[in-house]
Amino acid sequence: AGILDMDGERAVEAAQRELAEEAQLAASDWSVLVDLFTSPGGLEESLRVYLARDLRPAPRPDGFVVADEETDMGLAWLPLDTLVERVYAGQVQNPTMVAGTLALALAIATGRVERLRPPTAPWPARTLKEARDRKGA
Repeated sequence: AGILDMDGERAVEAAQRELAEEAQLAASDWSVLVDLFTSPGGLEESLRVYLARDLRPAPRPDGFVVADEETDMGLAWLPLDTLVERVYAGQVQNPTMVAGTLALALAIATGRVERLRPPTAPWPARTLKEARDRKGA
């Protein structure tokens, strides 16, 4: 999870910050797994799902306070096959988790993991939104 809530923060930096805040983890290897719109045609909200690998423990960022939804947030490790089965069984319904899970499973099955986009790859949906926001300001 992550929101671009700091001025000038790049998407991958937000993902790195959120990983540290919510899971107390850092990753050495980042790739773009999939980009998607939450409600195409209805909202401009677009999401970028990253694959973070080579995880290691990390402290929460300075000044971060656990609050709101984070107070009850748990961390669980599941094999990808189990997660895929839970998606198909209707036990995982968060659209971002579904998209990320199935994209990763397909990337592994097709040997594409090493050919995923770099973490700073262009994000056309964000570029268009930012241009529209500047034009309307």
